[in-house]
Amino acid sequence: MLNTELTPELTREGFSRDLVRFVNDQRKEMNCAYNDRIRLGIVTQSPELRLALEDNEAYIRGETLAEAILTGPIDGVPAIPFQVSDHEADLYIARCRAVADGAHGG
Repeated sequence: MLNTELTPELTREGFSRDLVRFVNDQRKEMNCAYNDRIRLGIVTQSPELRLALEDNEAYIRGETLAEAILTGPIDGVPAIPFQVSDHEADLYIARCRAVADGAHGG
């Protein structure tokens, strides 16, 4: 018999997949190239959503090309409301700037 019970781990994995899908939709709206890196800021009061982010950070970073996932807003970037199930968050997505060829620090 197939077990159809949703464990907390499966629920958090589902939250992460929904987040990845949402972020990638936003990347398209921002006209990001497929290989553009981003910084992702997430503000939420949901302990379940925070745990999903912690448990699946590598997956989220890999699927969204996020160089960093911050637990706060990104200065100068507008909040984008996000909801999965009854868990709400504000997302901040910033495209990372590439260093120009030949430009070196120092």
